[in-house]
Amino acid sequence: MKSFEFVIAFYETKQTLYAIRPIAVKLQRSDLDYYEGYNMVDSIIREIKDLRYSLDTKFSQWFAESSNLTEAVGGSVARPRTAQRQIHRSNAPAQTTEEYFRINLAASLVDHLLSEMDTCFNHESRTAATLFEVIPKLILENHDLENLAEKLLYWENDLPSPLSLTDELNHWKNRFSIVDQLPTNPVECIRLCDLDIYPNIYELLAIGCVSPVGISTAERSFSALRRVKKYLRNRMSVERLTGLCLMHIHHNVEVDVITIIGMFINENSKRLFTKYILMD
Repeated sequence: MKSFEFVIAFYETKQTLYAIRPIAVKLQRSDLDYYEGYNMVDSIIREIKDLRYSLDTKFSQWFAESSNLTEAVGGSVARPRTAQRQIHRSNAPAQTTEEYFRINLAASLVDHLLSEMDTCFNHESRTAATLFEVIPKLILENHDLENLAEKLLYWENDLPSPLSLTDELNHWKNRFSIVDQLPTNPVECIRLCDLDIYPNIYELLAIGCVSPVGISTAERSFSALRRVKKYLRNRMSVERLTGLCLMHIHHNVEVDVITIIGMFINENSKRLFTKYILMD
């Protein structure tokens, strides 16, 4: 851990991954809508690209701070031995130690991060993003509503009258052309959308309101199940398992003791639990 190679790799990783921390936290929430989520993703991708373009200047500062930290713990600033044929790590030629780590470590990590972000949040995976083009802020900038209607027919089976979608979009656009304060998210739009006048747009906005950016909520329940149902609890009944998982996942929710006692079916369990509560 005192080696300069470890220190600079750790410090450079921390500085690079700090850009994706906001979206990593936001994607864990269940109330993040699709439109806001992908706006944050696009903003973070632009931030990482700006970091890649200014990497020479940024890395000079990271290299100086890593050098000071290495010397403070008793290490020495040095780069690994280079060879003509290297298969276990990057081995691009460089004149100085700083240039070596900038090319073989920093640039490789930032390029890999950009590649992974583009793969995970590519345009093919943003099918639901078309739904948010009916938001007044965006539809006023759209001059080809027929093309937009063709894209929205992806949800044709969910629309009450898909044949009138183009005319409905024109009417919806004209309604907000004289409004100063425009709604900026699907929740605000659906409150202003009259179901009788705009039945198709109302359904599209409803789908947009419930479209998740990620599935971290479901994945979190799998992790909770793995922690609750261990090998010593493999004979647990479904009802007991469900109750324990709910208590484990929603541990911040305050539940009355009487309510907890009511979850127990067996009368003996009720008496034992009540006795335990009274003794405590």
